[in-house]
Amino acid sequence: IRVFSEVELVSNNMQSPEEVPITLKELDGSCRTYYGYSQAHSIHLQTGALVASLASLHFRLHLL
Repeated sequence: IRVFSEVELVSNNMQSPEEVPITLKELDGSCRTYYGYSQAHSIHLQTGALVASLASLHFRLHLL
């Protein structure tokens, strides 16, 4: 019980985590993601692929 009491004391005195996102410039590595940033390249590619797929589907349906 003494250990749990000490853990609670430490936990209560700690700072809360910061909620500030890391800037895109600070990521600076190839293993990092761009998800959630306005300059995300993969989002634009996914949107283009979706539009192309929908256009193809629309064209095929009109041929029936």
